[in-house]
Order: sequence, then C-alpha cells, then structure tokens
Amino acid sequence: MKKIRVAAAVIFQDDRIFATARGYGEFKGLWEFPGGKIELR
Repeated sequence: MKKIRVAAAVIFQDDRIFATARGYGEFKGLWEFPGGKIELR
C-alpha cells in the first residue's frame, strides 16, 4: 500500500471551527479540515 504523508489543521475561534467544503472528487460537497500533502524540499 502506498503511503502519503499529510498534514491538517483544526482552527478554533470562540465557538467556531474552520473547515472547508470540497469542490471536487468523490467527496465533493462534504466538509474537511484544511491541509495537504507534505513534500520534501
């Protein structure tokens, strides 16, 4: 199985949580926390 390293953030402010709605792919329209793949430099 291929391993992909990823990072994500959960941002709280007062009584709110920051999340984004996916605009593409299999999970389009569902909510997720911001993040992405980790790339070597």
